[in-house]
This record gives sequence, structure tokens and C-alpha cells, in this order.
Amino acid sequence: MLVLGYPQLFPKSDHEQRCAKLYPWRGDENMLRDAGDRLNRVIEQAAAASDVEYVDVARRWAGHEICGDKG
Repeated sequence: MLVLGYPQLFPKSDHEQRCAKLYPWRGDENMLRDAGDRLNRVIEQAAAASDVEYVDVARRWAGHEICGDKG
């Protein structure tokens, strides 16, 4: 069985975070990225404790966030 983590919704770079689509979250993007990272770590730990394979999709989606450089 597999369990997937969550992709990041907000881009990493300051330049990408200045995108007009992200205006409602201005200044909160890094805090939300950190919260997503923490959530994924909890999911990964729970999966390991249950002998379930965890799949990190955040790395695979890197750059495809809202206003990301590949999105």
C-alpha cells in the first residue's frame, strides 16, 4: 500500500511569491510551506510505523506550485 504526501502549493523563491495570484497570502507563503513540510513528515512517520510506503510528491511537484517557475 502507498500513501502520498502533499505537494507544496506555494513557490519557494521571493520572486515567484510576488505573483499577483498569491496576493491574499502575501507574507504567509513561507509559513505555509513550513506547515506543509511538517505535515508531510508526520504522514511519513505514520506510514513507516504502519509498514506503508510513503511517497514524497512535493519534490516531484517542485516548480509547479501556484506561480511556480514550471507551472
